[in-house]
Amino acid sequence: MVEGARRAPNHDPKAFSKMAQPISFEMTIEAIFHLLDRTAFAGFIEGYEGLIQPCKAELLLDEKVWKTIEISEELFDRRHPLGQRGVSTFDPIDWNDETVKKHECKLRSICRSNN
Repeated sequence: MVEGARRAPNHDPKAFSKMAQPISFEMTIEAIFHLLDRTAFAGFIEGYEGLIQPCKAELLLDEKVWKTIEISEELFDRRHPLGQRGVSTFDPIDWNDETVKKHECKLRSICRSNN
């Protein structure tokens, strides 16, 4: 296993309703990876330093909301030396490397507290 990586827990749709604290962040997506059971985004996150927990987020393509997705988790406990971070979703995403290279792609949290 890659150093700093965590094993993914079994996907639990109820995990999204268990979130206790709202978080706010925006990721500038630098790369996209399609894995066996999920899509991963890599890039720079602004607005939140802690580990990203399950939450809802908007995918933005050229500043327009393209789709609302559920983030399953942040992929690594440690940051890349240059500051990039990775998050993943089980939702289907039909973007590819070309989409990310030709457009401004962002991920913006829309997390809410259950209180």
